[in-house]
Amino acid sequence: MDVTKTSNGERGTGNGERGTGNGERGTGNGERVHSVLKFFTSNEQVEGEGDASEKGIGFAFMQEGQPVTYASRSLTKAEQNYSKIEKELLTQVFGMEHNHQYVYGRKVTLWTDHKPLEIIAKKPLAAVPKRLQRLMMRLTQYDVEIKYRRGPEMFLVDTLSRAYLPQEHHPGKADQEVERIHSTLKATSLNGWPSQRKELLPELHEYFKVKDKLATQDYIIFKGPKCVIPKSIRPKIKEKLHRSNIGIRSCLRRAREVVYWPNTNREVTEIISKCETCNTFQSAQQKEPLICYEIPQHPWEKIGCDIFTFNNQDYLCTLDYFSDYFEIDELRKSKTGATVIGKLKKRFVTHGIPDTFHSDNGPPFSSNEFSAFAAMYEFEHFTSSPEYPQRNGKLDNAVKTAKSLIKKFAITNSDFQLVLLDWRNTPTEGMKSSPAQRMFSRRTRTLPPTSKKLLKPHLVKGDVVHMKPQASDGKQRWTKAQVEQQVDVRSYAIRTEDGRLFRRNRRHLRLSKEPFMPKDGDIEIPTPILNSPPTKASTETLSG
Repeated sequence: MDVTKTSNGERGTGNGERGTGNGERGTGNGERVHSVLKFFTSNEQVEGEGDASEKGIGFAFMQEGQPVTYASRSLTKAEQNYSKIEKELLTQVFGMEHNHQYVYGRKVTLWTDHKPLEIIAKKPLAAVPKRLQRLMMRLTQYDVEIKYRRGPEMFLVDTLSRAYLPQEHHPGKADQEVERIHSTLKATSLNGWPSQRKELLPELHEYFKVKDKLATQDYIIFKGPKCVIPKSIRPKIKEKLHRSNIGIRSCLRRAREVVYWPNTNREVTEIISKCETCNTFQSAQQKEPLICYEIPQHPWEKIGCDIFTFNNQDYLCTLDYFSDYFEIDELRKSKTGATVIGKLKKRFVTHGIPDTFHSDNGPPFSSNEFSAFAAMYEFEHFTSSPEYPQRNGKLDNAVKTAKSLIKKFAITNSDFQLVLLDWRNTPTEGMKSSPAQRMFSRRTRTLPPTSKKLLKPHLVKGDVVHMKPQASDGKQRWTKAQVEQQVDVRSYAIRTEDGRLFRRNRRHLRLSKEPFMPKDGDIEIPTPILNSPPTKASTETLSG
């Protein structure tokens, strides 16, 4: 029922007077009060009026005589048994807490039509009855002054207290849980936390690890600046966190700032991982850990091939994984399996057949024709997943280099084969050798003047060689051995697989790509010191 309306629908005051038509109401004594709410203004004084009836209370928060907010509610059965002064004080507490965002930190004048309340509010807290003490303690957070005003002048709140809004409070599961945990936490904090988790009540077990960071305010539990969320409302909070579908990481960052409950990260991640929208539009996956393949033991043992296009021309890049040496072939007519096989056969004639062959899963390499070619030439063929060039990162980098060389060649209009030759003889960054040296164990001649000494292959410790048979040995076969060290400019100390040590001139040694397999139980024979002339003892053990 709207008590401000008359029988003809116009706003009235309850005493027969009609409204003025401009949002004001008569008071019966010539005064007018606005019935339209005004906006709150921070630079104006604030005041409140409260009144209590037998079964309800009403409060009006006002500025400059105009209401900012109205509030009313019914009294519970227990509150209906309060005395008159207790009901009047309860009204003021209700009004201040209802308008907390407006009145906190401000000087507020509270008007009441109960004269004893003005008097008792000026007494010390210890001098008032217990129930009034509890109500007045709730007002201590505000800067208030309670004053008396005649009842006829407070018709607005008198009407609100009589036409109160029914309030049937049925606490839900979440409210009951919060109330139980709040009271238990408060009691535990006052009495002191036990030293062991098992001594606590079950509902407090999950808070034991953060007990020193918990605090309560306005019946809300906080862990630092974060609000502690009860179990019963966690599903709703997770839905609100995920409402915008901003992704797992963003939701977790947002949740860590404002809310807390044990296992927050796991529960938020779980609910987002089941979201169809997020899974459909999620970003690329995190890069997988880098897998390093086994380094080949000799050149052309492991090679890779890729077809790339530059300026509408297709090319075939063939890379040796040991030396970084690559070959470039133009695919003029087509890039079918037959064309690629023809180019590879020419490379195999020059460098030999590899042990393993790596490529993508494109049509030329996934065809039955190429599978038959791999079986005939007896090499293993490995392919990568589509649209995943990282699988052959070394090959992808070689293609990038080849494109760069072709682009520069097109601009300078030079001889591309000379460009490729210069690149192959350029030492690799971070290494002392070039791709040609690692491939052929020697430099290849280029246009810049080069000493003949640099064009000859040289041996280093660990190289596998074949030793020319000596006439005094009575053998006709070259013997496999391994370089121990360089004794002189062209003289090397080498050891055979059966453990014998020899000294030979570079002319009598031929570099080999075979693995060196020494026999067990070899007898160590002293090796001559580098750059020192052979001693008498060493010449006895070194033949030739």
